[in-house]
Amino acid sequence: MVEEEAKLGTKDIRSFSSKDSPHGLTYGAWTVRWWKWCFSIPREINPTLDETGVHAAERQTPPTWFMAGTWVSEKRSYPHRRCTIPMGVSILFPLINCEENPLEYPHLKTKSAMSNRLTYDMSTVRNLQCHVDGEEILPQRVQSDPEFFKIEMRADMSENKRSGTTLMTTDGYWVFLEPLAKGTHHIKFEGSYQYGRLYSGAIYDLTVS
Repeated sequence: MVEEEAKLGTKDIRSFSSKDSPHGLTYGAWTVRWWKWCFSIPREINPTLDETGVHAAERQTPPTWFMAGTWVSEKRSYPHRRCTIPMGVSILFPLINCEENPLEYPHLKTKSAMSNRLTYDMSTVRNLQCHVDGEEILPQRVQSDPEFFKIEMRADMSENKRSGTTLMTTDGYWVFLEPLAKGTHHIKFEGSYQYGRLYSGAIYDLTVS
């Protein structure tokens, strides 16, 4: 469905492979950091819900800049975000990613139940596309490392409005770009699951300075 090796674009656009360890961490460990970043930010300024890019810099720390798609929706309509990022940072974002945890989904009472549900959700993924400055970049399928990890959930970002520490497992299709050249870059990506019924994606105009 999707090749496991990243497609390298022009000399200025390169992406990490799922086998790489960017900045000394596994790719899967970076996805765990992305999830913790995502759920740590209040809903009113959360980058996943931002239409313009005004909140893109929330809680960013080098050497990796986290970008967000959107929460899945039946509408195939994506925000157009504009933001400035520093030179020298790599960029990590999901085309589509799935997570399971018993706080939001109480019927998932065991690790086995969480894993089975995650496997099913990932089997329904479709429509993966990513372009950076017009170059196609193939996403990498990456599971969280470790497979199960603890995360603090905010009530305003939780599916059932519950907060607290919970166990989570995740899987998804990601792009992890090496630092982009100084200047303006256009990034567009999307993915879907439930056999193309629910979509996530975004359009970014990035200024690297």
